[in-house]
Amino acid sequence: MTQRAIGIDLAIRGYHVAQIYNDGRTSGRPIRFRHDPASLGRLICRIRDGLKDGDSVQAVMEPTGMSWFPAAHHLIDAGISVARVKGKRVKALRRYLSEQAKTDLADAQVLAAIPGLAALSLIRSTFQLRAAMHCND
Repeated sequence: MTQRAIGIDLAIRGYHVAQIYNDGRTSGRPIRFRHDPASLGRLICRIRDGLKDGDSVQAVMEPTGMSWFPAAHHLIDAGISVARVKGKRVKALRRYLSEQAKTDLADAQVLAAIPGLAALSLIRSTFQLRAAMHCND
């Protein structure tokens, strides 16, 4: 059973960057995507590629403005769990794990590593999109 984690560094403008980890190891090249449905669809296809029944998938992202909302919406609709982590915690963890300068890829890698660290305090704000979507009903 594979545990797949996807770290997603969201941008206010430009491309977002996702990095897939399988069982704590980097899998493939970084994925650059935008908010348009075709690009998000390709992201989801890449995330699901090679998964078998019983494999778990967890996406982790920072709540960057409202950039997280469309990505979270598509991921949750595709059956992928989404957790948001405060930017300050990602920055602190990036500093602790490496001396790298801040880059989109470095942040995506740190975000993907969080589930493997069993750092539950970093993932307190698991987001339930469906509940928020029905608030106006």
